[in-house]
Amino acid sequence: MAEKKTKTKRKTARVKKTRRYGTRYAADGDTLKGTLLGLAIVIAFVAVIAGIIWICGGLGGEGESGSGGSVETPAAVSDVKVHFIDVGNADCALIECADGAILIDAGEYDDFGKIAAYLNERGIERLNYVIATHAHGDHMGAMDDVILKYKVDELIIPTKAVDEKFYNDVISAARSRGVPYRIAAPGETPAFPTGTLEVLDDGSDTSVDESKSEELNNNSYVLKFTYGKTSFLFTGDAERKYELEMLGKGEDLDADVLKVSHHGSNDATCSDFIKAVTPKYAVIPVGRDNSYGHPSKKTVSRLQNAGAKVYRTDEFGDVVVTTDGKKISITYDGAN
Repeated sequence: MAEKKTKTKRKTARVKKTRRYGTRYAADGDTLKGTLLGLAIVIAFVAVIAGIIWICGGLGGEGESGSGGSVETPAAVSDVKVHFIDVGNADCALIECADGAILIDAGEYDDFGKIAAYLNERGIERLNYVIATHAHGDHMGAMDDVILKYKVDELIIPTKAVDEKFYNDVISAARSRGVPYRIAAPGETPAFPTGTLEVLDDGSDTSVDESKSEELNNNSYVLKFTYGKTSFLFTGDAERKYELEMLGKGEDLDADVLKVSHHGSNDATCSDFIKAVTPKYAVIPVGRDNSYGHPSKKTVSRLQNAGAKVYRTDEFGDVVVTTDGKKISITYDGAN
């Protein structure tokens, strides 16, 4: 009998030992469940925050801001800014990125002070290129002073020119500063650190009377700047017959932003041309109360009817288009 009792006790002891181990495992299981629950809460919280950030980012797409006296925020390293500088009834545009800048046209002779102040405010001392779209004083007037004051890597001059003082002054300034200058060819893509600048056309196929200064509008360089999925078209003063020739060549004119030709004159920016460009935004460099009647109401209507939002420098002042290669935003400072 004593032997049986001993076996019974041992059996009971084993049962109690097993129960102790079972209790410990149950406690560890509760701890694990608590840890997993906490981790799930953290993951859910992070997901909610990420969703809010994504929604806010999605709402911050293309848009505009600005009014008289608005302050332009500095561009991020990856941003490109295209400035349409208000120089009255003349043209001057600046392409600016973190490691380079291009000046397209330089207004009238008296516009140098405005252009210089604009460049200085942005800390620009060097220009990769200075480009004269064509040989007219409202596009090349202050270009000689720009070349004399700033470091210019290369000057691109138009294919044809009448013998006018401002044109000779620009060439003289380039020579005195040792700035190389040349005529660009259609299809050329001058080297630039950010984006692609392409010379789409130079008007050399358009018949003009070179002895008549007004006909040089149709020898304008037409330039396309592309950064990521966004693009800009600069048309100089190209008129309707030049536009139709480009359409006939099948050139890739599609762009988000159109620099409207010839200050919005009715002799340019025809409906077929607008249809090929499909601009979301159109910027018209034009002087307030100018004697030419620019811009034409018909031109403005054609652009608006095609769905483009129109910005006139006589109403909006300096117009700045900022892009990260995907989205576009527009600021302006109001006309003076």
